[in-house]
Amino acid sequence: MHRALLQLEIDEKGVSIMNDQRVFDMELVKDESLENAVKTAFYQTDSTGGSVWVIKPGQTLQNTITIITTDDIWVILQGKGYFIQRLIREVPFTKGQVIVSKKGECHAQNTGTEDVIFVSIVAPALLIMTLLVLINMKSTL
Repeated sequence: MHRALLQLEIDEKGVSIMNDQRVFDMELVKDESLENAVKTAFYQTDSTGGSVWVIKPGQTLQNTITIITTDDIWVILQGKGYFIQRLIREVPFTKGQVIVSKKGECHAQNTGTEDVIFVSIVAPALLIMTLLVLINMKSTL
């Protein structure tokens, strides 16, 4: 089971909601894979959602969910790489920077020797976070 699912509850309509937890340790929340970049949701309210991404060296984050209808704010906690803007322009990033990824521009590549770890905040989050929780639940069954 993804650690993120431990932070979310499901209401009577089947929609995930955030419990009362407000402080999160990214070392405990993050998940990772040698095969591909991993996004782990750690909170959701009716107005925002938060996830932590881990991209291993050489991995690329692709925009695989095409229904994203919001901008995404990335806070880079570790690593360096390229944010790929509109699939044509590579913009370098490193630890300590903030990236505004406009809807549909969710692409990045880890060009360093350590993991890229970033926190992603989206608003409004309901549709996206609910979909991610359902995908995570299906993958753990």
